[in-house]
Amino acid sequence: MFETALESRPQTVALIGLGPSLHEFITERSRKGTPHKVDEVWGINTAARSIRCDKVWMMDDLRRLEKRFPEWTHELARIDAPIMTCRAYPDYPTSIEYPIDAVLNDIQDDLFTTTVAYAIAYAIHIKVEELWIYGCDFWYPHGNVMEHGIGGASYLLGMAKERGINFKIPNTSTLLDSNMVDMREDKTVGRPVYGYDYNPQEVQESLKKKRAIPALTPQQADVLATHAYKPASMEAFEAIKAQQKKDKKDTQMRRRKVKEPAHEQADDCSDLILESK
Repeated sequence: MFETALESRPQTVALIGLGPSLHEFITERSRKGTPHKVDEVWGINTAARSIRCDKVWMMDDLRRLEKRFPEWTHELARIDAPIMTCRAYPDYPTSIEYPIDAVLNDIQDDLFTTTVAYAIAYAIHIKVEELWIYGCDFWYPHGNVMEHGIGGASYLLGMAKERGINFKIPNTSTLLDSNMVDMREDKTVGRPVYGYDYNPQEVQESLKKKRAIPALTPQQADVLATHAYKPASMEAFEAIKAQQKKDKKDTQMRRRKVKEPAHEQADDCSDLILESK
């Protein structure tokens, strides 16, 4: 059964990572009516824990992975789906070795820097016609972290387009700057063209208006991490900061008057916690 997994030739594939735009896949599948049809769902790493996948992509060596994530590899040993990986082991009955030689010969390049890149390259190799990509975001507007490998994935998507593969990425993903796609004045949909349509500061301001939670500076992020706040807007953040400053000033005034020990004064602003809508 699993030995024939490399023989399947799906025309339409949903590639599922664990980034924020995974939410779009779940939303689409939860709506009433018929969502767009896909022949196979490919899950990257632990996406297979919560989503039924036709193929699980785990390009890490499974034996090495056992030392770091024993619980996850215990699940993989019993998973009821083909595991596309770098080496197949008898301990993992559904594991299948990635056809690296055939794919490299086809792609004629070696930008396989992440599991996502391996999956895209394989889609090119087997001539998938339509590739829906969710949760493969790599960087996040609300944080200061960028995951390794966006260059390889982007390069391979360019190759996929050249070979006639139609790929679709939700507007909430940062892959290929898809989060910048918007309605233009002429009613067409696309990204603004740097220099002609925008400068970086204007785009940042525009994205702040569109997002429920704005991008924060490292200093602001530290404040939010300390107090576990989720402001609904920049104005809400400034209100929290103003209240914190007032509380600190009031504390200092009371200490001068009654000479309280510093540890006795509560510095709690829990009543100001705001939830993102």
